[in-house]
Amino acid sequence: MKPHQGKFAATGSSISKAKPFPLPVSRVCAGGPFLGTDTAPLSAPATNKKLPRRYSCNTIPPQAAKPAQFGSVPKALLAGICRGRGALQTACGGVDSGFPLHLWLQPSQMENSDDRTEVVLLACGSFNPITNMHLRLFELARDHLHETGRYKVVKGIISPVGDAYKKKGLISARHRVTMARLATESSDWVEVDDWESNQKEWQETIKVLRYHQQKLKCSCLANSFDEVAPLNKTGQKRKRESGRQVPVSRNQPLTKGVPPQLKLLCGTDILESFAVPNLWKAEDIVEIVANHGMVCISRVGNDAQKFIYESEVLWKHKESIHVVQEWIANDISATKIRRALRRGQSIRYLVPDAVRAYIKQHDLYTAESEDQNSGVILAPFQRYTREAKNN
Repeated sequence: MKPHQGKFAATGSSISKAKPFPLPVSRVCAGGPFLGTDTAPLSAPATNKKLPRRYSCNTIPPQAAKPAQFGSVPKALLAGICRGRGALQTACGGVDSGFPLHLWLQPSQMENSDDRTEVVLLACGSFNPITNMHLRLFELARDHLHETGRYKVVKGIISPVGDAYKKKGLISARHRVTMARLATESSDWVEVDDWESNQKEWQETIKVLRYHQQKLKCSCLANSFDEVAPLNKTGQKRKRESGRQVPVSRNQPLTKGVPPQLKLLCGTDILESFAVPNLWKAEDIVEIVANHGMVCISRVGNDAQKFIYESEVLWKHKESIHVVQEWIANDISATKIRRALRRGQSIRYLVPDAVRAYIKQHDLYTAESEDQNSGVILAPFQRYTREAKNN
């Protein structure tokens, strides 16, 4: 007997021998007895016992209350499925309910459509070094957005700041990017991008957001182009010229024809920093919350709602700011980790093991490295103070 062919078929409310029929489907009915893989044959029980006819043609048996969910059914085999309708009904309760076969073949709405808005989370910062708490931010943010039922997080991006930021104790971006990549090796949705860290000048957060938003748009257009690529032979897409292929990252999101929303992921201390003079441009804050939105993870001692309440801009766009409460207290900070390293104390379980090993291998975070940029004014203060004087 060939695969997918049954030995019996049902006629009316009794079962008799009939020609085998193909049924290349993976699932038959919700709660039915023939759930399995694509190779599982469907056949009616080998019995001639008369089955009770409890339902009229206008009723649906309890087993068929939810239409069966099928995978992609080749058209050439559809006729075989129709001929096997009797056995299909037998598998779903042993009755001929008269339930239209085309309704059984319809895929579920939940299975083929997702009305949630796709989101990419972008975290900017020093990551000096990256810690387990940095990684937890992504998990907490994704859980929160999914629980709203309105969003689907498809990707996370870590963007370490460049050396030109001039923060005290900031070690080389080369080391910080490498450690971030080591930390995300086990993640199937969070990756590291080094565009910001490779810039010679410090880049404002809004510029980093604009860069990644444009990158997502280009990725979306490239995916759309692939879907409509012309055919030069039957069943074959025209190959692109060498060197013109768009690079695809391991976590590139699958979009629905529109780019995902790009949201800034941060701690609530960023909200507080918006009020520090010459640290942020007012127009940049407006663009961040109005055009992108934020997901802010609460930290010990930070009252996010208070910061939003006290800011006219944040209050106006409060619907675009998702505040996530971390109920499992976690006060891990890069500052405390660097202090522990300078004192020769263990940082195990505070950072990923691969990061800890890398720090030890390269003898990072010493008393000398903590004096890096000591006495140097932070890049934002330098730039915005200078611009204010010129204006």
